Amino acid sequence: MLAGVAYLTAVPLFGWRVLIEGAKRETAVLLLLSPLLAGAALLARLSATGPMPGLLLFTLAGLLLILAGLWRAWEHRTDPARFGAALALAAAGFVLLAGLWAGPDAAAAEARAWSLAVAGLFLVARWRRVAPADQAGWLANGQRLIGLVLALAALTGLPLTAGFNGRAALFEAWLAAGGWVLVAVLALLQVGLVTAVCLFGLGQQETSDQAGPAAPDLAESAARLLLALGLLAWPVLGGVSWVVWTALLLPLLGGLLLARLLQNAPPAPTAVRWPVILASGHWGGGLRLLVSAVRDAAALLEGERGLLWLLLLAALILLTP
Repeated sequence: MLAGVAYLTAVPLFGWRVLIEGAKRETAVLLLLSPLLAGAALLARLSATGPMPGLLLFTLAGLLLILAGLWRAWEHRTDPARFGAALALAAAGFVLLAGLWAGPDAAAAEARAWSLAVAGLFLVARWRRVAPADQAGWLANGQRLIGLVLALAALTGLPLTAGFNGRAALFEAWLAAGGWVLVAVLALLQVGLVTAVCLFGLGQQETSDQAGPAAPDLAESAARLLLALGLLAWPVLGGVSWVVWTALLLPLLGGLLLARLLQNAPPAPTAVRWPVILASGHWGGGLRLLVSAVRDAAALLEGERGLLWLLLLAALILLTP
């Protein structure tokens, strides 16, 4: 389990700075998604052997990963590299929760949806401007819109996408175990996910080309088509309860409405950290102390003795009754 979590969070949590130091889009996608897929494969094999260890502890870790990823996505929704790293961090949480509670098929479905959707969002970012009246311009804009819509549908778990097979199975497993609170918490987090993806898509303005309008590259168009086809999947679940449908559809509608209201909002950290700004007194000091502690812990793990600290943490978890 610890090795799987280390794979899932290796690059998004500690190595995302590499993406900002001049890496190309294709290289950035491989850096983000390769550890995610490796961790998902390991978790799928573990979940197929029986009950998972440390269920409550790793469930909390998965929810915190999703929250941290959404926090970063909101702050960096105008920067494709940072936004992709943030989504990869949230993907680690979704894959971890699916593997813990719903089994290997759900973990594989979540990994498939998140890896292809994040790659698709990278490919639709920073397009060159094409004349709208030109046939190539309409084709480029249509491909961009289809890619964004399919990525959003897969990330939120809508039917006929791979995300539905993972998200619905996770919600059903929680309801069977009496975890209504977990369903409500994840549905609330999905509102932020939908809003962040919509604001990212609206904020990706085409940059003007000095050489004039150019037709979209055939190789990129084929890549986007393959990614879109990979997101589609036939539902494998038979009966899905109305609670699951509510947890899937209401966050989508709420996120779209919130994105509409915040479309012209500045991408400054102030728009994201309003709970910290509104907090006062001991609450504000406690939140600042918590943020500082998390940053200090990340700095320790990124240092020369990071592996030693990680092994010490693993030993403490294993020795805790």
